[in-house]
Amino acid sequence: ELTLVLQENRQANAALQLLPTQYFVIRRSADGVDVGRIDLRIGWTDSTYYSGNVGYTVHLPYRGHRYAAKACRLLAAPARAYGMRALFLTCAEGNAASRRTCELLGAKFLEAAALPPGNKLHLQGVRTMLRYRLDLF
Repeated sequence: ELTLVLQENRQANAALQLLPTQYFVIRRSADGVDVGRIDLRIGWTDSTYYSGNVGYTVHLPYRGHRYAAKACRLLAAPARAYGMRALFLTCAEGNAASRRTCELLGAKFLEAAALPPGNKLHLQGVRTMLRYRLDLF
């Protein structure tokens, strides 16, 4: 139903605690329409405790079709190729759609983590991130 089209491979930036990241377009196979985007952050740093290994968005006209969950499942193969045994997923406590995506994936809820005051998301008004683990094996 969907394919992931690699758009960019970004190298790590240790000074900013940025992991190597692959950026994909989520493309609907039937008609070639780009319905969103998803990225895979490869590895782990202290910052991924709050941001997770996966970031995604589905464009507004295409929401409600479980494309985010389907795209996350498609990330399993590239993640395993990098030796990752699990993906950590996070979402803001008030983001019901992302919470539902984690549930649809069967990801294990780990905790509700309070964001530290200096965190970028905290500065944007987010106070709590929900953390999940999706085992790949």
